[in-house]
Amino acid sequence: MTSKPPLFYFLVPLIGFLFAILCIDSGHNIHDDFALYLEQARAIISGGMSDVYSTNFNCMEYAGSTTGPDIYPFGYPLLLSPFFIFFDTTPWFLLKAYTFLLYFPFLWAFYNVLRHFEFTSFQFKVVFILVALNYHLIRFADWLYADVPFMSTAMLGILFTLRFKEKPIFRNLLILTIILCFHSLLKSQGIILLSISTLYLLLYSRFRLFALMIPVTFLLAIFGLDHLYPFHDTRHWELLTHINISSITSNLYYYTNEVGTLFLFHRFPTYITLFVGMISLAIIGYSIYKKHRQFRFIFLFLIMHGAACIVWPSFQGMRLIFPILPFLILFLVLGIQELISNRFIRPILNSLVALNSLICLITSIHYWKINTDFYTSPTTNEIVQYIHQNIPSDKTISFVRPRGLRYILNSKHVITQDPTLAEYIIQNDRYVKPYTPILFRSREWILIEK
Repeated sequence: MTSKPPLFYFLVPLIGFLFAILCIDSGHNIHDDFALYLEQARAIISGGMSDVYSTNFNCMEYAGSTTGPDIYPFGYPLLLSPFFIFFDTTPWFLLKAYTFLLYFPFLWAFYNVLRHFEFTSFQFKVVFILVALNYHLIRFADWLYADVPFMSTAMLGILFTLRFKEKPIFRNLLILTIILCFHSLLKSQGIILLSISTLYLLLYSRFRLFALMIPVTFLLAIFGLDHLYPFHDTRHWELLTHINISSITSNLYYYTNEVGTLFLFHRFPTYITLFVGMISLAIIGYSIYKKHRQFRFIFLFLIMHGAACIVWPSFQGMRLIFPILPFLILFLVLGIQELISNRFIRPILNSLVALNSLICLITSIHYWKINTDFYTSPTTNEIVQYIHQNIPSDKTISFVRPRGLRYILNSKHVITQDPTLAEYIIQNDRYVKPYTPILFRSREWILIEK
């Protein structure tokens, strides 16, 4: 590859970003991890982090199950916090578009990671466009979660690990240290890449001991944040006590099915996506077997992060494998080339690119036409206003997404996920039993007093 990227590698990310913008709605879908991120971001600017912690701790205590942490790592809230200097209300669209800007450094890093290895121009373009226009990634622009920043910093960390190994100068080490420390402050799983990168450089770099700067700096950052915000999450790690053969088997089934949807919609029958996932993983495995020496560091990261996904006793969808998604696609393409004769390889890969691009386009048009917003929709606003006006703040309310409702209500009501612990229940009107006494009905949701 030339030192200056061809125009193709500028246009594809711009097209992908445009597709992503079409997916973005104001507000947020019903999934509620965003709520604690935003509360922490506000508290960084205006104070009151102890209130955020205690409120969320109580919410999780009443949740009825271990649904989330008491406090998130502070990386993503730090990224979001500048907006709350200027906005009193939540600037949903701006926050989502701002978060997805990290799509560009992700693709820049991926492009440069690929340049460390030998590929034909055709291979390079196929892999790049399959990653850049993957519909799972593009549609995630509508989510205020830490996964896109986490994926971006993972790829940047991989790039600068390879750079420091090849050119061990202090600037590369400093950049790598900052990236890996911030990566580990975005999500707890970030410790995987930080550990693998440190170990890899200790084993293979000419200046091995300098690699110890990475974990030492991370520990100092943790101590510093702990001094500012002395709040600890133990609930998320309680999930580790749920690891057993059954959970691992379920995860193997679940993520095999997810891999089967790399280039297929989830609406396909499960037996099709599961079959495609098994075939895809077999091809990926064969490709890794043939080429693992060439991609030693990437292979280590892929295996360790993949193992963490399988062991972690909580389904989180495709977003959990975002950091290794580009490499699954890379090894899938290389595996197909290993197994298919040269006569058919171009038509097959061109067809895959066309299918991937078409699905990405269909996804963007679909999300552009529909409204995914739940928490600021007229339906939700109706119930929120009714609660504020008619339900005393010392009452307990049950809702399937307690953190999201708590964020929108911004009140002292106790919100639980468990109806048995609540005095009032919000539920979808499709599941209401006959003769249920209904206090209030919106277009889709009803409020019941027990």
